[in-house]
Amino acid sequence: MIVTLHSWTLKQWQRRSYMHTILSPLSSAFYLVTLARRYWLSRQAYKTNVPVIIIGNISAGGNGKTPFVIALSLYLQQQGKRVGIISKGYGRRYPKSTLCVDHTMPAECVGDEVALIWRKTQIPIVISPCRKTACQRLEARQCDVIISDDGLQDYRLARQIEVILTSSGNLGNQMLHPLGPLREPVSRLDDADFVIEQTQSPTDNAIIMRYEIESIQHHKTGQLLDHNNWPIDQHVIALSAIGNPGRFKQLLNHAGFRVKAIELPDHATITEDDLRPYQHETILITEKDAIKLTSTVTIDCYVVNIKPVFNQEIIEKIHEKLEIIGRKSQSN
Repeated sequence: MIVTLHSWTLKQWQRRSYMHTILSPLSSAFYLVTLARRYWLSRQAYKTNVPVIIIGNISAGGNGKTPFVIALSLYLQQQGKRVGIISKGYGRRYPKSTLCVDHTMPAECVGDEVALIWRKTQIPIVISPCRKTACQRLEARQCDVIISDDGLQDYRLARQIEVILTSSGNLGNQMLHPLGPLREPVSRLDDADFVIEQTQSPTDNAIIMRYEIESIQHHKTGQLLDHNNWPIDQHVIALSAIGNPGRFKQLLNHAGFRVKAIELPDHATITEDDLRPYQHETILITEKDAIKLTSTVTIDCYVVNIKPVFNQEIIEKIHEKLEIIGRKSQSN
């Protein structure tokens, strides 16, 4: 039932119909509420003592924030920055708690995205329903830059740099909630410091992020498949519970796989029952889904590890802007 409702909603957000026209005042009302909320919260926003970089989006669903947060965090750390990351830890068991992730913890306790970020970066992450509280915890740990995984619309938190990740597919019918996928209008992109578009087809002057398959490994043994043994040109099952499952299918298609996509709601946990109908086929899952697989899952499946690739040195540009902010702060 949940899967059916999820799929139906996504389809409705991709088109415009008479229903959308009739109900358009709902989106107009949502827009007015959004504007008033942004104005009011911005006036009383919490200002940290260190720069905050917001990595967000204007649409619902997966926009690739997690891989970008990982890439940016590692780069800034390599430049000598004491990086801290904040997140709400979506999908965790106790969403109202605040805790610092500085060692490996179960995905059900911290959320699948946070568990994956920690595993890839080993950088302190504070998860909390209140981003102000999370920032204060990281400031106490002497972090000199804070990266917020999501939070573009949380105007209770002041920010020095905004990075918006977007893709044409995720903009759908370009209508606001509840009739479309947008949390804020497309014009919001003009306010950001950096806008990164996800596509496999680069366009002139746009900052493009695409994904490549870095490796494929068995979910239980961790054994890497030799590139020559990847099931290219073979029928595979792409089973995912992510915000934009179409991107996973597109990635595999682009790499030469013949894909049948099985889509579960975002942040759902893949179980033995989900895998069983396809146990005699080659099952591929995402890193984010793999982080939640329990040891009780015995059916073979393979984890597709990805890496982001940019057509411009966008991460270096963010670092340069961060340095400029730091010099201005010291001179004041």
